[in-house]
Amino acid sequence: MNISYFRSKDGEDGSFELNTICIQDPIDLHWNVTKGVSYKYCKRFGKSLLSVCEIYQHTKNLFLSPQNWGLISIFDSKLDPDLFISNECITIELP
Repeated sequence: MNISYFRSKDGEDGSFELNTICIQDPIDLHWNVTKGVSYKYCKRFGKSLLSVCEIYQHTKNLFLSPQNWGLISIFDSKLDPDLFISNECITIELP
């Protein structure tokens, strides 16, 4: 999946390029903590972000268990693979 922009809902002009990364410092709100990140790691972060988005877009149900908790449950071979097929789009919002 080759996506060059993340788009916002309802056609709002809130999209951003994948090479645009700004993570705000929770203490000093005027400080971008990614200011000193190299291009190499910026690209790596973008690829990881796309991977996470693909997992959430193609995942209908995630079952948590004491044995395999969190993302590990995605790779649990005992689960029916048909449970992970969906056309839903999941929005991840951070406060």
